[in-house]
Amino acid sequence: MRLHEEAGGKLFPDTNKARDVLNALVAEATRAGVTIAANSRVAGIDRSANGFRIAINAGDITAARVVLATGGRSLPKSGSDGAGFDLARRLGHTIVPTTPGLVPLLLDGERDAMHRELSGVAHEAELTLWIDDAVDIRLTGSLLWTHFGISGPLTLNMSRHWLRGVLDSHRAALTMNFCPGLTFDDVERWWTARAAERPQASVSTQLSMRVPAPSPTRC
Repeated sequence: MRLHEEAGGKLFPDTNKARDVLNALVAEATRAGVTIAANSRVAGIDRSANGFRIAINAGDITAARVVLATGGRSLPKSGSDGAGFDLARRLGHTIVPTTPGLVPLLLDGERDAMHRELSGVAHEAELTLWIDDAVDIRLTGSLLWTHFGISGPLTLNMSRHWLRGVLDSHRAALTMNFCPGLTFDDVERWWTARAAERPQASVSTQLSMRVPAPSPTRC
């Protein structure tokens, strides 16, 4: 399967089909002689004299080693309901408190509905997380405006940092730079240069050179 790399080091199949990733994993598992026991839920794992005893609904399985790859608790219908944490805890592992991650962020629609008018617009941006009035982290990437707030790779990457700050009862705030990598002085010089080159152009026309404008059908 041919892959291509996108921003942030993410690899995707050239077909952009999730089914091709699944098929590749199943094919490689079959080639390696792996037995796939579908629709089998693990009820418990206990240490035994020869390794481990795994209790599933079809009976017990013994294994010399066990790899826990159950996911978190983000999608219960897929099996990621947090049960893996309990299995690890019963085996003596310490579980670090989890933080939701890779999720979009909601914006207050009562105070500012700008995001609704921009729904569907994507552009490069920089998000800065402030914790207790100090910069905690800055991330740059592609941001997508939605009818409920912001999403896209940049927001998904920032979400765990934001939520950890909130869950730890800190004062957390996010600011956005629509011109990532540029300072206020850089932007001011850019505006001055554009005004000199095209003195009759409107502000919205000049701004559309830096940030995509929403189409009339979205507003």
